Amino acid sequence: MSAEPITPAQVVGRAVRGLRVSSGLTQAELAERLHRLDWGSRQQSAVASLEGGGRRIDIDDLCRIASVFGVSPQALLVTHLSAPIRVGNDDLTPDAWHKLMRVTREDSRALWHATRKSIPEMESIKWQRRLNRQAARVVLASREKELAGRAKFPGPTFVADSQASVDVPLPDWGVVDRIELVPGIPHVARDRLEADALLDAAGKGVVRRIDRHEARRMRSR
Repeated sequence: MSAEPITPAQVVGRAVRGLRVSSGLTQAELAERLHRLDWGSRQQSAVASLEGGGRRIDIDDLCRIASVFGVSPQALLVTHLSAPIRVGNDDLTPDAWHKLMRVTREDSRALWHATRKSIPEMESIKWQRRLNRQAARVVLASREKELAGRAKFPGPTFVADSQASVDVPLPDWGVVDRIELVPGIPHVARDRLEADALLDAAGKGVVRRIDRHEARRMRSR
């Protein structure tokens, strides 16, 4: 007897449940975390509906959920079940679904170890590009909120003598953050990723590393 087809929303819902349980979160706690990322509801019932495949998932939702668990949005599209996945009038095998959504082995592994809606017609390349843009936006916004809520990383401090930009790769996401340095204004690295990127830029002469005394003199001018 063949397995009953599932929908893309059910694929995501089952992935979310697995990640939530393995992370030790209740549905209410997950709803609260998602709400902080501007998800539409903070109610436990919304997460229950999501996990049951009864809630429509758009690209922003997918990115917010992925951000909470620290996996790629594509990882939420992985299913380890044998059931076909219904897209429009077609029932796709999990392998065909993964190929369509370009889900990689790394995505699958991330979901396995961590423990758009149901779209009638999927323009996969266009959708994938939009997904990546939205993922970057949500990831960077989430990072800014996290950094703003913690104590400053205690240095090192850098300054640029002319307008400069320094890219900060975020390896877990494949997203690049960017630091804009104003000439003569010291910038304290906010975390290890910024410190490494700025040290690399200092080695190329883009910025200078300064001590706290010089930074204080600059700020007092």
